Amino acid sequence: VVGDRNAIKTVYGLDHTPEDIKRSLIDLHEEGIKTIIPHICIGFDYGQIKGEMNAIDMLSVITPAALVFIVLIPTRGSEMEHCEPPNIDEVIRVIEYARSIYKRIPIYLGCMRPRSGEHREYNRALELRAIDAGISGIVLPSKSSLEYLQQHDIKIKSYSTCCAVVK
Repeated sequence: VVGDRNAIKTVYGLDHTPEDIKRSLIDLHEEGIKTIIPHICIGFDYGQIKGEMNAIDMLSVITPAALVFIVLIPTRGSEMEHCEPPNIDEVIRVIEYARSIYKRIPIYLGCMRPRSGEHREYNRALELRAIDAGISGIVLPSKSSLEYLQQHDIKIKSYSTCCAVVK
């Protein structure tokens, strides 16, 4: 789900609006699709936080079964390879905003986020802060996060499935 028209145009090259995406969510819901698990990419527009809060607000037209946040990965060979991942404080602000609105649905940190190589420390910090921000689960958590959860007596459930499959 993308909540910024400019990002839709710049990144996807599409002449669509957030309202078009919202309409798609409504159409899915009205057609009887019961399990809708939207994904929002934080930093989608070249690492900048622009329409993420709007994307979260757009979800109010349905009742998502869960919400998954992914984070921009500056992928080598892509137009965004020289971008920085979004600032962790800003990522957490987005997660906290979602949690304040969607208190009863699972919110996950998905698999697509800067996790390896030069981003290993970024990922560790992001995961720990996301746990404290009220995230329900982390796809492929780091050893540091698992240790943190154990130290804080937080129950760990492990699944061998995609985050888009609700438990």
